[in-house]
Amino acid sequence: MDSNTKGNLSPEIDAEALFVMAAKGEKWISITAPHFWQKEWLGVIKRLVSLAPHDSSRLLRESIKHIPKEWGQLIREHVGGGERLFILLQDNYFNWRARLNQSHILKALTYTGCVKLVCSSGASGEVDTSPVSSFHTREVRLRTALMFLKSLELTAEEFCQIVDNTDFVIWGIEDAQLYKKQLGLVADERKTEMLKMHKDVPSLYLSNALKKMEEMNVPAAVLTTCAQDLVSVSSNLKEMNISHFWIRGKAEGDDNLEEYSKLIIGKRRPVNDLIAESNGSAEQLEF
Repeated sequence: MDSNTKGNLSPEIDAEALFVMAAKGEKWISITAPHFWQKEWLGVIKRLVSLAPHDSSRLLRESIKHIPKEWGQLIREHVGGGERLFILLQDNYFNWRARLNQSHILKALTYTGCVKLVCSSGASGEVDTSPVSSFHTREVRLRTALMFLKSLELTAEEFCQIVDNTDFVIWGIEDAQLYKKQLGLVADERKTEMLKMHKDVPSLYLSNALKKMEEMNVPAAVLTTCAQDLVSVSSNLKEMNISHFWIRGKAEGDDNLEEYSKLIIGKRRPVNDLIAESNGSAEQLEF
């Protein structure tokens, strides 16, 4: 660990003392949780999680309370029984900067090794970003991904995985046929019928997410969908007494309803097609 990382630790305790605590199973989470989101602590927390992987879920629970306000806010929480934990990351379909802030949150969660599964609405089965995330140069990945984040053609989890090759599985929790039927109803402006068909979809999301968690044998997962669906998902999780934290990424600037309207009628292109249209020019940002 470098001196800069250690220099940002609490003056009352140094990194080595934290590692000893974690190895012995003693209290260390309360010290690290407020610093979970800081870059300077990344190396420390990665090592702590490797020393005490069974405590990663508890670390997440404590750290969510300290999420940076410039990225988002905690909307709802429920501390249940058992080890299972969901981070409900509210997806903003209209605002690309909200999705960028969702990506910041997701990046911090997954870089620690605490989260290996992201369950995503709007897709079915495993989402493959490798045609773009396999680019060798991070700058090119960032520039390309940013273009399509701004046009709302990338979700936060796709953006995060493309830019930094983050080690998590993106698993689509839609029923493919049902999803296509709903898109068709929206395209035909039959909104009432679509809403009726969609009524039980949040329960399907949760069921598919729980199945994938069991299959991967992971205690924690991120589930991303819109606010309306999260109301139902959160309610179901509470009934099941499963711990969950609902986080909303901070929206900035104007919503892009025009771009969204193109996507909702079925024109959203798969990730591996996006690069074909990239001209390599986009604004730069820190991520």
